[in-house]
Formats: sequence, C-alpha cells, structure tokens
Amino acid sequence: PQAQTHPLLRVLLADDSSSDATFARCQELVGSDPRFELRQRQHNLGWCRNYAALLKEVRTPFVCFAFHDDHLDPQFIASLVAALACEPDAALAYSDLGFGSNAFVPLPGHCRCLDRVRAVQLRLWRLIRMQGSWWIPFRGVMRTEVAQRCVDCLDLPPAEAFSADWIWLIRLAMEGPFVRVNQQLVLKHWLATGVTVTSSWRLGEEVRLRRRCLDALKGQRPRGWRLLSLLTFAEIGLLPLRRLVRRIMEGLSGLGLSR
Repeated sequence: PQAQTHPLLRVLLADDSSSDATFARCQELVGSDPRFELRQRQHNLGWCRNYAALLKEVRTPFVCFAFHDDHLDPQFIASLVAALACEPDAALAYSDLGFGSNAFVPLPGHCRCLDRVRAVQLRLWRLIRMQGSWWIPFRGVMRTEVAQRCVDCLDLPPAEAFSADWIWLIRLAMEGPFVRVNQQLVLKHWLATGVTVTSSWRLGEEVRLRRRCLDALKGQRPRGWRLLSLLTFAEIGLLPLRRLVRRIMEGLSGLGLSR
C-alpha cells in the first residue's frame, strides 16, 4: 500500500491480537508514515470481524480491503477510483489479476461475467452459481457508503468465516453494478498454507453457506428475490451430485484419462 499513487490514501491496519511479533513488524514497516493508522486488538476477532470493525472507522468516500498475499500495482487504487467516478451507479470497481505462487487450481485471472451487469437479478444469479472467477471483485475498490451498509454480513466468528467473500459480494451486488478495469493491477499468491487451499470444503459448510445466501436474499429482498431463493434451493439440492462428479473427474485426471 505504501507505493500507491492516489494522493488521499489512508490505511487502517489492525493486528488481530497476534501471538508473535506481527505488531512490532507492522510498527517497523509503517514507521512515521502519516497515511497509516495502526491498531492492536486485545482479543482475537477473526478476519471478518476485524475487517468489519475497521470498515466502520472509514471516513473516505472509497475503501478497499488489502490482503497479505496480494501485491498491488501502484496505480491500483487511483485506477479503480477513476473507474467509479465514471460510473456513478456502480458499487465496486475491480481489475484483472495475475498469479505468482499458485498452489490452487488454475483459474482465469479475469471476471468478465460480472462487468457492468445492470440487472440485479442477473448479477446475483451469476454470483449464486459461482460463475467463472467470481471471487476477483472481492479485491476491488468500493464506495464506502455502500460497503458500510453491508458491514453486518461480516459479523462472523472465525468458525463461520468459510467463503465469507462470496456472501459479501452478493450483498454488494444488491447495491449496484460492478465495473471491471481491463488491466492487471493485482498479483495474487495462492500459498499452500493459505485459507483457500487448506479449507476442507465439506458438504455441510457449502450447505450452510448457501443458507446464508437465502438469509441475505430474504433480509434485503432485491428485485426477483423469490425466484433467486428458489434457484438457490435448487443449487443446494444439486450439491451432492456436483461433488460426486467432481470426485469422478479428479479420479480420472489422476489416472490420466480425462482431457
């Protein structure tokens, strides 16, 4: 973040009650840079509640989350803020990304299916189906007033933080379109020890995740929410079959039989 060119950058950084020297390392890196404000939690909140607490403190018109395993181009914030300025109804702007270390499955570094989709029903349906690299917009810049209206969906204990980025994007998609900047401004590192790679993705977790989606649809009631709820129920019913097909394909791949 220190290399960002946007002239009005403000960075809120909270050490979530780490048991190692993380806070001291943060103090060393931040130094006397006036753009940074450093906090130290007395109790561990988990990443969702830590982010939610910081988000409530934001006073600038735009905000983004900064992840420890992503490297941002110096123009990242300036470019995405400019994109939002050109699209007054957009809730979020995001860019393409490249991969550094990648211990996960190969995925495209762009998300075209959510770019400038004006119909809220279509935005939500594409997210509910988890089409393409749907997770990329989570690494985007949001309008602060929109993000703060959605902050309640980050009020999750660590044990329930599985794929919280998906629910977050669903809530944001209810607020307005997403805008893609056709530049590679993020370098993503998927580490073997990271949350995405080490998550078990058990059936029960996937079912609970989609039930949270149903709760969000019922709570916010966007246009077409009843149909979207029915489709989400159908997705829950198809989960066992899709998991079976996935295992078969993985088995065939291991035997060198898939193409």
